[in-house]
Amino acid sequence: MQPSDSITKVKSKAYRLIKPHQIIEATIEHEVSDRQVVVEPSMGSICHADLRYYSGNRRPEALERKLPMALIHEGIGT
Repeated sequence: MQPSDSITKVKSKAYRLIKPHQIIEATIEHEVSDRQVVVEPSMGSICHADLRYYSGNRRPEALERKLPMALIHEGIGT
C-alpha cells in the first residue's frame, strides 16, 4: 500500500470447515485500501476438492494441514 491509500474496514461472513462434517459460521474483518475491490457475493458453490475435505476423504495429514478452511470460495458477485 502507498502512504496515501485510505483504509476501510469491511466485514464478511465465512463458512469454515473445522473438521469433517463440522462447519461454523464466522465473521471476519478485512482492511481494504482504495486500490482494492470489494465484491459482494450473490451465488457460491462448493468445489469437488472441498467436498473431499468435508466428507473426510483426504489423508489425515492433509486434513491436519488444511483445516480449518473456508468453504464456498468459488462464486460470482458484484
